[in-house]
Amino acid sequence: MIEETPYTRLCHTKKILTVNGQFPGPTIKARKGDTVIVRVYNLAGYNITLHWHGVDQPRNPWSDGPEYITQCPIQPGANFTYTILFSEEEGTLWWHAHNDWDRATVHGAIIVYPRRGTTFPFPKPYKEIPIILGEWWNANVSEVIADALRTGGEPEISDAYTINGRPGDLYNCSKPGTFKALVEHGKTYLLRVVNAAINNELFFAIAGHRLTVVGTDASYTKPFTTDFIMITPGQTMDLLLEANQPVTNSTNNRYYMAASAYASAVNVTFDNTTTAAILEYINGTSSSSISPQFPYLPSYNDTDSATNFTANLRSLASKDHPVDVPQTIDERTIISVSVNEILCPDSSCEGPNGNRLAASLNNISFVPPPIDVLDAYYRNISGVYGTGFPSQPPFYFNFTGDNLPFGLLFTRKATEVRVLEYNTSLEIVFQGTNILAGENHPMHLHGYSLYVVGRGFGNYDAGKDPASYNLVDPPLENTVGVPKNGWAAIRSSEIVKKWRIGASSAAPGVDLKALEAAIAKKDSNAVKDILDQLSQIGWAKKWSSQPYLSRRTTSLRELTTLGIRNAENLAIPSVRNDAAFLFTVVGVTGFLGVIAGQLPGDWGFFVPYLLGSISLIVLAIGSTSPGLLQAAVGGFSSFFPDYQERIARHEAAHFLVAYLIGLPILGYSLDIGKEHVNLVDESLEKLVYSGKLDDKELDRLAVVSMAGLAAEGLKYDKVVGQSADLFTLQVLFAGSLLKNNAAAYEALMSAMSKKASVRECIEAIENAS
Repeated sequence: MIEETPYTRLCHTKKILTVNGQFPGPTIKARKGDTVIVRVYNLAGYNITLHWHGVDQPRNPWSDGPEYITQCPIQPGANFTYTILFSEEEGTLWWHAHNDWDRATVHGAIIVYPRRGTTFPFPKPYKEIPIILGEWWNANVSEVIADALRTGGEPEISDAYTINGRPGDLYNCSKPGTFKALVEHGKTYLLRVVNAAINNELFFAIAGHRLTVVGTDASYTKPFTTDFIMITPGQTMDLLLEANQPVTNSTNNRYYMAASAYASAVNVTFDNTTTAAILEYINGTSSSSISPQFPYLPSYNDTDSATNFTANLRSLASKDHPVDVPQTIDERTIISVSVNEILCPDSSCEGPNGNRLAASLNNISFVPPPIDVLDAYYRNISGVYGTGFPSQPPFYFNFTGDNLPFGLLFTRKATEVRVLEYNTSLEIVFQGTNILAGENHPMHLHGYSLYVVGRGFGNYDAGKDPASYNLVDPPLENTVGVPKNGWAAIRSSEIVKKWRIGASSAAPGVDLKALEAAIAKKDSNAVKDILDQLSQIGWAKKWSSQPYLSRRTTSLRELTTLGIRNAENLAIPSVRNDAAFLFTVVGVTGFLGVIAGQLPGDWGFFVPYLLGSISLIVLAIGSTSPGLLQAAVGGFSSFFPDYQERIARHEAAHFLVAYLIGLPILGYSLDIGKEHVNLVDESLEKLVYSGKLDDKELDRLAVVSMAGLAAEGLKYDKVVGQSADLFTLQVLFAGSLLKNNAAAYEALMSAMSKKASVRECIEAIENAS
């Protein structure tokens, strides 16, 4: 739940955006290979999206989250379901809002544990301690960035840094709420550190303790021990802490952990305060009147310390955690990273020289489009973006030199993308510049973790610098720090594989394993949400493609015209009321279906299709949550020698019609020799007999329930029907759907006859279309 919640920090109370009222937000825990479904309800007054930072999302960019790139924002009062695919990640990641600066308070950790049956590549720690480094503004964060965009000047700097949402006792009014981590002497702890700050790299250290780095960005590293770390915005690190300090009555047994900025740009304002928390030994004595020991933190402009730390990061490259570094590349793209100016009339803006500040890549400052780029691409909507993002800077100069020509200050605004061929092995070189001010730039590529094969200072030299690359065990990162007035080179053989187009019979850009997992869990809401997303991107074109059709009585002639054989023998029209119809079916037969699993709330009804005393079909469809479709057949062959084809035809009709009108199917069976005694639970029975189902839902369910009968009527002369109200538009409509979707119907029957999975059946419907 995205909602506004009052929080007090630094003697100042304000409402902030939170998830479930928490700041930081809840931690998501999963295992490698898991799929997690997250439903987001926006109860706040702002648009919102959520991004799963560092999650590869193979072939599933629709759930990545950046506003106007892979989705339009979730508007106030609306909801959206994200499917998070944890494929190769193992370690610490994080999630955050991805519109404006809402991520300042809307964020939380993601912990991805090893697959079951495997473990860490280091001794299992005693406990884990999440450490989320962030920032706090007394002002409304949305207004801070809005004012900067309006005036063109620098955004107001934060009033404090935080550790797990707490500024710490170095700030006013903050001592009582200082975060405290309790440890036992002799134990080893895994610190899962996230830099959730908006713009600032941070140094972090714990007094009296060294830290062993074992992972970054959910990828294991060769362990190395350090007194401090330097972590860029968006980056995560896994650190082992040995609680090895002596516990005696003569010491206070309390130690500060602290973080402060690494701010390398000259003459650029930044928050130069320090946040602190306390590490306290629980098997010793301590006194709150004695200040804890304080750690050493490098100076804010200590580029050497930042560089030396980063240089130690190397992939583990073990048998269980190998690397796959491309030794050769197909294409190299060089991207200059700058902060520029855009001219303002009469120097009316508050940026440098009376102009507007604007960040740029290859001298293009990105303009958010009116709709998301991904949707525009798949729907072939023109005018949303251009394909002219260059593979090189528009012109070369001494990028990192001083006193650069005045003309280099200015950039242009555009919405451009770079188009690449599938299976391209790509190298990207980010080149920092000294336009306005050189600084360390964190660069994050959504959907990918990339090998940082090289870093250096000055201008990148394509003739010399590749000779210094580490192609053996470079760190695998999703957030890459480009050194101040320097460059960073990244490689990946996967960069054009994961979100590929047209490389599978399944949905382009979406991993149907998520759909399969939702079906296996009997989660009808998740199945519907995933199919809705597939429909939005243009793949599941048949899903929920039929409009609502209201009730009316039809005629024998209409059924005959449709192609129903011997329509006069199909049924005896006797009942005109839905509740009475259901009562007649239930009362006469005593059979009703029982669904496997649970669905929320009061839901639906079951309609058995009878052949004598044999239950041929048990159809269970929820009125609020569509449920399970299952055939239960016994003794059918004694009536019709062609029973196998009849069963497939009958079942496929229920399946297809339900799919066409937007009722998800969770299962089916064509097994012979099974007889079911079906009972109805009390809540369902009350719902059926009280007639509390709305007309629209009844109509849709009736169409599905009559589909099997219509299918047999279209094919066979001899069909035995129910003594019920069958002369309604529902039979006619169901039959029309089957005729108008004949190719999909035949493909589905073929798939079901081969005992295809539900997901494979859905693919058969869509591929036939």
